Amino acid sequence: MRGFLSASAAACLGFACGPAFAQPAQPAPKATAPSPSESAKVRRTETIVDDNWTVTCAQTDQGGAKRQCSAVLKIAQSDANGAQRIVFTWVIGHQEGRLVSALSMPSGVLIPPGVQIKIGDKETRKLGYSLCQPDHCEALLPLDDQTVKSLDAAATTEVTISAVNGAGAKFTVNMKGVTQAVADLGK
Repeated sequence: MRGFLSASAAACLGFACGPAFAQPAQPAPKATAPSPSESAKVRRTETIVDDNWTVTCAQTDQGGAKRQCSAVLKIAQSDANGAQRIVFTWVIGHQEGRLVSALSMPSGVLIPPGVQIKIGDKETRKLGYSLCQPDHCEALLPLDDQTVKSLDAAATTEVTISAVNGAGAKFTVNMKGVTQAVADLGK
């Protein structure tokens, strides 16, 4: 099945264990207005599917507004009834002219160990959570040139998180499409 991603863990962070699938991304949030009194309207959106990644770009009607794009990969697990629940989201985009990414997990994660990420056969990196809200926590993965090259070369990336009870969940993420998705983000 195209887009199949394996998720293996002894305890699935309180979710029903089952296969994980890449999910079609929802359109990126609309661009924010520079001032509260003036609301930007999206005039044009474009969605590009690059295998497991979905790139969404939006152009607003604001004077001088630039096209804003983000690439998204979502992983869902099926519960016993067949319903799918998003358990992991990876977003890549530009911020202040630099390429950045955020890994988002549902609430219920153990904060101190953070997230472990292993890109291909490279050394495991530990990321601390930069934001936790009632419904999710986020960890930022800086995307310098070397990390982008590693993502381009890797067939899979392993992402490991810990539940509040200490049980770990490891997601093996199929990176198919990430190279084209990053290229589609533009500059």
